[in-house]
Amino acid sequence: MKVMHIINDLKIGGLQKFVCELARESSAKHDVVLLVLNNSEKVNKYKVDNKVTVVLGSEKKYISKMLKIRKAIKKHNPNVIHTHGLTLFLSVISHFNFFQSSIKWVHTVHNVAEKEAGKLRRYIHWFSFKFLRVMPVTISNEVDESFRKYYKGIEPFKINNGSIEVSKTSRFNEIERYLKNIKRNIETKVIINVGRIDAQKNQKLLIEAFNELKGSYNIILLVAGSGVEKENLFYQEIVDKCDLENVYFLSEVDNVSDFLFCSDIFCLSSKFEGLPIALLEAMSVGLTCVCTRAGGTSMVINERVGYLSKDFKVSSLSNSLAEAIRNPVEKEVVKSEFIKNYTMEVCFNKYDELYEKLK
Repeated sequence: MKVMHIINDLKIGGLQKFVCELARESSAKHDVVLLVLNNSEKVNKYKVDNKVTVVLGSEKKYISKMLKIRKAIKKHNPNVIHTHGLTLFLSVISHFNFFQSSIKWVHTVHNVAEKEAGKLRRYIHWFSFKFLRVMPVTISNEVDESFRKYYKGIEPFKINNGSIEVSKTSRFNEIERYLKNIKRNIETKVIINVGRIDAQKNQKLLIEAFNELKGSYNIILLVAGSGVEKENLFYQEIVDKCDLENVYFLSEVDNVSDFLFCSDIFCLSSKFEGLPIALLEAMSVGLTCVCTRAGGTSMVINERVGYLSKDFKVSSLSNSLAEAIRNPVEKEVVKSEFIKNYTMEVCFNKYDELYEKLK
């Protein structure tokens, strides 16, 4: 079977990492084509397997992207086209002979439905699901629920996101020394947040919760993600209004796994999510995880993983963080929960079953 994944870009992010890892896992069984429409210069950061045929583009205008999609479909003649993010909208319009085609179509909804598609895309997506045999896949219970409300009458197929088990890089010792220098002593607990700095990821809430605790606990906070620049108004608001003592912005790093291995607690303070890959990676390392009730986090976090904030108040998140500091979950327990439910192998097997059953 030949499977073509279509993604808009390869910026550093959970969606992009997931697609590359799924393509790599799929390539052990199928011929896989990864079509990247824009921002292709970062493809090497994701270490796409050489078994995967990567088709790179630099298109920015919609018409150019649609022509790229049409040309790639004609050249590679896939059995399955698997779209991600905004690319279903472009793919449907570009593939004129939809009704005569024998291609199987799958679209993964990576976020709560109303955040993924605005009004125009919503109608095109609905038409695609209803009449063009495109099978929508939701990635968590919360995304599934939002999809059913947003696209009334459409029955999605739910497959939980998966991730590889991350490993240390050649720079681990360097990162370990860096953290040793910024920690007060060997007892200092390291809390880490991974994600671009913006209103959705809501790091301001996390920093405010952290500040409520740092007088009582020996802790530091790492924030790893893009957006550390003056032009980012959300970041500038954090700088202007928050106490940043013992808070360290790492910017965008390509060895985030090394920082995870050197940390004690992983925390997400997002307002909404699909099912965050960063959370699954933290679980694969065995970190105790603390999250707000944002999308798929509510499904993942249980007593074998960590603590869930009851709401989006600073006091609620700080209480959950304090509980994690006092009573961390054993690393092997968290890892076992990841291996049982959220590996990329588990995820791919479910997608593979779906590919086979589609008509």
